[in-house]
Amino acid sequence: MFILGHSEYWSFDEYEHLRQYLESGGNVIFLSGNTMFWRVSDDSNASVMECRKTDGWGVQLRPEFRGECWHSEDRKRGGVLRECGFPAWQLIGVEFMSYNPLGMAGTGPFRATKPDHFLFQKPHHLNLKKGNRFGFDPHNPKRQVVEDEGDVRVSTLMKTMAGPVPDGAPTDLKDPPGIEMIAQGFYDWSQVEERAFHHDYYHRRVPHERGKQQDVAYEMIYWEHLTVAACLALQPFQPAGP
Repeated sequence: MFILGHSEYWSFDEYEHLRQYLESGGNVIFLSGNTMFWRVSDDSNASVMECRKTDGWGVQLRPEFRGECWHSEDRKRGGVLRECGFPAWQLIGVEFMSYNPLGMAGTGPFRATKPDHFLFQKPHHLNLKKGNRFGFDPHNPKRQVVEDEGDVRVSTLMKTMAGPVPDGAPTDLKDPPGIEMIAQGFYDWSQVEERAFHHDYYHRRVPHERGKQQDVAYEMIYWEHLTVAACLALQPFQPAGP
């Protein structure tokens, strides 16, 4: 299965179907960022798609408004999937972190961290060395393969904090076993404008001075699942109740 576009909005059913597909031995290739972020649902006629962009660990509603995060059709919690008990990183190994407008110099390209990986050898040997950059136009610094929104491993997100962990939110999350990071996209902080920034795991914008402590903005991974069930068991999440 190839997921080529900006696949940001997922339902619980889609998440579960993908989990079952991976459990059955299926392969998935994600070729974009900010994947599997917001929860959506359809009404009984599949004529209305609902998304509740409210509440959250980092952007809390006042208690009297908290009910607005529940979906009309199934009465289940809405918002970001990882806050609903369906974190993307447990299924696909990465989560959203970085944002930058399109066509901005200094946002990329990729650099190889594991140049001997088979994906860089077949069907063509790319002759990369560790640290080599790829995926860019040398004649146009604003035309990069790394743009818009990017995903990283949860271990990288845990190093990028805007402040203390919000009350009741998970912390010290670890990557599922078996993930190989083969390349990183990065920010050149000397070139990127103030509009480029990182989010932490709790959806809070990271101040620039703190974000500049690392230049990683995107990660290219390869993951052979042992089984998805085994990975989920490592960091159990309970879907939130009303």
